[in-house]
Amino acid sequence: MKLRPVEPRSHQRSAAFVTRARGCTLEEILAPIYTVPEEARELFRFRKEKGIGLGVAAGKLGIRVVELSGLERGRYVPEDPSDWARMKETLNR
Repeated sequence: MKLRPVEPRSHQRSAAFVTRARGCTLEEILAPIYTVPEEARELFRFRKEKGIGLGVAAGKLGIRVVELSGLERGRYVPEDPSDWARMKETLNR
């Protein structure tokens, strides 16, 4: 399964701890805001209903945890839209 990054729909000012060479400080950042596809919401609900953790699910799907998290939050989408159904099938095994 190949994933492609999605452009954020907007950015929001937020505060975050940022680590730099001089140390960790609280800074204002522009955090990306993504539109979460309904397929991503369904995948998240399905995974939670099955009691499958993020790490286990990512392992079953053959992707990294950060990629699955990004899928569920709208940061990535599969290149092939039929992969949404395949992911649910794989997690159901």
